[in-house]
Amino acid sequence: MRRLIRGIHCTLKVPASRRIVADVLRQIERVSPKDFKRLREVVALIRPLPRAKLADGTIGEWLGKTFEEANAGADFFSFPAEIRLRWDEWATGTVELVEATQTDAHGLAALAAHEFGHACTRQDDLRRRNAPSDEWASEAAADWYAYRWGFGELIRRARKLTNWGHHGAEPRRTIWLGDEAYRVSRNFVYHYEPNPQQPNTRAGRPADCEGGRDK
Repeated sequence: MRRLIRGIHCTLKVPASRRIVADVLRQIERVSPKDFKRLREVVALIRPLPRAKLADGTIGEWLGKTFEEANAGADFFSFPAEIRLRWDEWATGTVELVEATQTDAHGLAALAAHEFGHACTRQDDLRRRNAPSDEWASEAAADWYAYRWGFGELIRRARKLTNWGHHGAEPRRTIWLGDEAYRVSRNFVYHYEPNPQQPNTRAGRPADCEGGRDK
């Protein structure tokens, strides 16, 4: 059954899941009405994560389409200037989440905040992260939004279950990509370290882990 949660369509089946997502959206609206307005515009649906993805280790995903992707084959110049200027920004998308029966309440709140962070991310947000890979830029931008909305502590707790190779490093940590090191600032900006101290073991090089989707 499709319901509206804070103005966004939702098909999550478990009542506790819907309450947690509603609480997350309520906090986003309180902290940043502008970001909440963007979520209302961009997120078309919040739905349960398919079992096949859960079996693969994924717990949440943002499935977004840019204006270009949503209007494939259309004449670019037929759109108003407002849309053309946002051609590579998100136009619409779906947030997929595990249900509350598959994780704890804090974990689901952190996950929802992170995926909503993906939905809010703009190209400028990605460029500001200065990350050595597009994947790390995307993950850092999503977490930057989650921290901005007040979910930093929950994100920090959830990081114990995330894949470093996919997610990148948390603030004030150094992460390695091959023989290059990057220090992540409190604003999730990657800074190249020209003379880093080599870690003694590969266990200190989280970038060597495999990638994935919010695992």
